[in-house]
Amino acid sequence: MVVPAPVLIEATGGAPFRMEAATRIEGEPDAVSTLATLIEARTGVTTRSVSPSVRGATEEAGHIALRTDSALDHPESYQLAVDHTDVTLTGGDAA
Repeated sequence: MVVPAPVLIEATGGAPFRMEAATRIEGEPDAVSTLATLIEARTGVTTRSVSPSVRGATEEAGHIALRTDSALDHPESYQLAVDHTDVTLTGGDAA
């Protein structure tokens, strides 16, 4: 379940993203910690955080990026993009 519910979903097909221990989470430290805790509690998978400067060295592992973009229409709006290697969640603010 995604809250708030998406206004638009575009399915492109392709392979699913697979969560595993090598999956890296990048973003603001508190957000990364919160997401890692939730993932571990719900799946048992312990992920790792990574700074953006190390990203190129971890291309073979799955990657989750948490970003903010004040240019989004509303502070509570978000964009979620997923492919087989990456998940990018961009929010209008840090909330």
